Amino acid sequence: MPGPSTAAIVGVSDGSAATAGQIGEFKTAQTLSTAPIPLTTNVAAVIATLALTAGDWDVWGASGFNTTTSTGNPVARGWISPTGASTPPSLDQLGGNAVRNPTNAATQMLLAIPATRVSLSAPGNVTLGATVTFGNGTYAGWGQIMARRRR
Repeated sequence: MPGPSTAAIVGVSDGSAATAGQIGEFKTAQTLSTAPIPLTTNVAAVIATLALTAGDWDVWGASGFNTTTSTGNPVARGWISPTGASTPPSLDQLGGNAVRNPTNAATQMLLAIPATRVSLSAPGNVTLGATVTFGNGTYAGWGQIMARRRR
């Protein structure tokens, strides 16, 4: 029986993108900071939805927040739902969650959301969401969700 191959997998050097279904395929969805989604205190909101085909994906993103001066010790959370749900996953998911306590005077902030693995046996959606708890003032959410086919 032959041993494992020692041939290297060669990447592209011409700046082209991987085609649909190939390892390295990249997809993204975004809501711009100039057209944010209004947020209500302690209510989860979907910021962007990304449709993925069946496969093994690494998914990550960033949730942004625009605010007026807020009071009440704000807590902002950006999250990725690997099931496409409009509610945040458990913090135990670790990848796909970011939490921050911004200052009351912050007018804009961005939370980098670490990657989480999403394995799909059929096409499905993943969502980028935001939740913020605050006193008075206003918050709005925006951001980008990205995915790269792992294998």
